[in-house]
Amino acid sequence: MVLAEIAQESMRAGHELVLDFSALHLLDSAGIGQLVLISMQAQAPGRDVSIACASDRVRYLLDLTNVASLFEFFGSVSGALEECSSNAA
Repeated sequence: MVLAEIAQESMRAGHELVLDFSALHLLDSAGIGQLVLISMQAQAPGRDVSIACASDRVRYLLDLTNVASLFEFFGSVSGALEECSSNAA
């Protein structure tokens, strides 16, 4: 199962999505494509998708490809989860 399929299942279940990029050091065009697909899938049910712990290199690549504009970024997973919780309340 690919990332977009897992994300879609989570959003169908009513969850907001936080992608933890702390272990991600490189991102290729396939990964960027998955992120764009996840963003599109989130728009239909009105879900938010956040990215936590993106390295400077990954963030630069997402900025360069304009994919960064599709997501909200957080320095920590806990910060992203807090934001999701406060938006749900």
